[in-house]
Amino acid sequence: YQFLGLACQFLIFRQSLKFIPVEYIQNNDAGISKIVFTITEDAEGNIWAGGNKGLYCLKSGEKKWVHYSNIPGDEKSIHDNNVRSLAFDKKGNLWIGTNGGGLNRYNKSTNNFTHFTTENGLPNNAVYTILCDNSGMLWLGTNHGLCRFNPEDYSCKNFTMKDGLQSYEFNTNAALQLKDGRLLFGGVDGYNVIDPTKLDNSKSPPPTVVISSIKVFDREVPPGNGHLKLKYSENSLAFEFAALSFYLNQDNRYAYKMEGVDPDWIYSNDRKFVTYSYLEPGKYIFKVKACNSDGVWNEEGTQIIITITPPWWKTWWFRTGFALFAISTALWFIRRNTASLRKHKLILEKTVEQRTADLRTQKEIAEQQRTRAEQSEKAKHLFLANMSHEIRTPMNAIKGMTDILIRRNPKDDQKEYLEGIKQSSDSLLVIINDILDISKIESGKIELEQASFSVNELINNVHTIMQFKAEEKGLELDKDIPNEELNVQGDVTRLRQILINLIGNAIKFTEKGTVTTSIKSEQDGNKLNLHFTVSDTGIGIDENRMGKIFESFEQAYSDTTRKFGGTGLGLSISKKLVELHNGKIWVESEKGKGSQFHFIIPYAVADAKTEIMPADDAQTNIADALKGIKILLVEDNEFNVVVAKEELEDAIEGVYVEVAENGLIAVEKLKSSTFDIILMDVQMPVMNGFEATQAIRNLDSEKNNTPIIAMTANVLKEEVDLCYKSGMNDFIGKPFDTKELLQKIHGLKVKISG
Repeated sequence: YQFLGLACQFLIFRQSLKFIPVEYIQNNDAGISKIVFTITEDAEGNIWAGGNKGLYCLKSGEKKWVHYSNIPGDEKSIHDNNVRSLAFDKKGNLWIGTNGGGLNRYNKSTNNFTHFTTENGLPNNAVYTILCDNSGMLWLGTNHGLCRFNPEDYSCKNFTMKDGLQSYEFNTNAALQLKDGRLLFGGVDGYNVIDPTKLDNSKSPPPTVVISSIKVFDREVPPGNGHLKLKYSENSLAFEFAALSFYLNQDNRYAYKMEGVDPDWIYSNDRKFVTYSYLEPGKYIFKVKACNSDGVWNEEGTQIIITITPPWWKTWWFRTGFALFAISTALWFIRRNTASLRKHKLILEKTVEQRTADLRTQKEIAEQQRTRAEQSEKAKHLFLANMSHEIRTPMNAIKGMTDILIRRNPKDDQKEYLEGIKQSSDSLLVIINDILDISKIESGKIELEQASFSVNELINNVHTIMQFKAEEKGLELDKDIPNEELNVQGDVTRLRQILINLIGNAIKFTEKGTVTTSIKSEQDGNKLNLHFTVSDTGIGIDENRMGKIFESFEQAYSDTTRKFGGTGLGLSISKKLVELHNGKIWVESEKGKGSQFHFIIPYAVADAKTEIMPADDAQTNIADALKGIKILLVEDNEFNVVVAKEELEDAIEGVYVEVAENGLIAVEKLKSSTFDIILMDVQMPVMNGFEATQAIRNLDSEKNNTPIIAMTANVLKEEVDLCYKSGMNDFIGKPFDTKELLQKIHGLKVKISG
């Protein structure tokens, strides 16, 4: 084969390419197969060759072969690399026969291949030779007969030895078209001469279809006059049928249907019998039809009606009688039980009435309890709001005036008294804040903020705050935090509150030694679990008391409050805040040897951080930026007026503070003067802060945009929300922190001017 293939290549290519050495064809860059089965030339002068490594094309005027091979998984590549035959149809399309890959068509426009196999009707996937007859049909010599393939609709008509072929198998490229249009195909047992013009399809269906045999349990029965009546026990039938056609009758095909059993026709090809077993009593129609070898059907076919009679217990008269008996029996039982049902109905009605009355009573009691609970909650809320205002207002004056006096260099004994007042007021403020925090947590009114911050910076900030308390007791305040920066997303204020509570608690109950804060981090998917530990060398806790220390108003020992002070709310608030973060908190302790408070909170990792607290130089820059600012202070409490003016005048150079005793006066002053910012108390006589803010926002001038900061002693969420709803830009709680107030004033001034 190798010699013949190379010789053919040489003879065909010699004139058009002048001379191509055999060595060049075997070793060129395209990797052409050394075994070539077939060669042909298209209308454009391109040479096509097929071998055992795929399909090759030598473009006209070029010297390099293009190689087409099978790519596993690519359905648009050639189906098989063993190419046995090539042919062009009347439209110039190239068809490729493969040894195992069926028939392939080369699509010149898309440069890919379309496949046709036995799934499309081919008799075999080994296509050894291809000829195109004068009508445009492709004739395929395969390994299992001859196929006439229509390249227009891709239909197939297959011929086998029953049609007169010399054998099922044909040889590679052993085919020829004669001048008169006849086709010659060589096979393993001679050759066939085919005249395509004389192979027209038969248009006549089989003239008659008959049921040749009917068997009931292998017993032959006559069909009668088209109607077969059987007993219910004769319910297994076998049918044999035939088409009375003597033109290739071995290729006749059949379809049958038993109406009442088969939903549609069942095509049995050349099988001429069918069996139905265990048919239910009833009426059936068995139909059969047939077609000739070219698929032309005799749709009329033939049929027979079969009736299988039911047994006596399935007859209509038996069922009717049984139904009447059943109805009579049921009526008797119904009448018998009617009296009993009436009696039970009366009992049930009385029971339902009693249950309804009980439920109504329970509902009324529940409604009363709900009303009392709502009233209690409102009373509690009103009490907390009034307590917050009535206590924080004088506390603002106490703390503010104390800070002012301390800054004015008092005598040593006076400074000692002032420091005592300051510490006492700070302690009282802590108690107030704890009570408000526990109330807000229990009512579910605390919402966690989400901002990026540095945990390392937070720890340093908290230690700076707590350092003074530790030094007062002669304690060492230490920390063990990672060197790498831990930037997370969460509520920095609440985390600071937890740490200050735990560290302050540790300092309170430690007489000597060290209080240490440590952090460990563990990555958990897209979360960062932060494990905080606050350790001390203090008094410790008994094992039987550790379960209660996180409860509200609970401390480890009865004398703790007398000795150390406090409300017992700090740890309870810390526990609730940790759980609000979906974290957990616990304590490990031994009496006399100190305690370790642990808590773990999962945080989302953040790429950047938010500054937790401005540095001193930043605070100085803020004060410088506010030089000469003009402020309208709306406050009815004269002590708070003194505190606010003194704090602002000490902090801001050249500040001008004008006072309005209520909201109405503030509105009138704003109409006649211009201010950079308004500090507005909320609860005032004549016109409160909310009403005054709304009146300012309704002014018909640019002054209606003057920034307003609420100064409220009521820091509950409802009060803060009301501040924003009334038109205020921000708020600060009393007693206020001067640095925080300056930051808020500066922030609003920058925002408005920007």
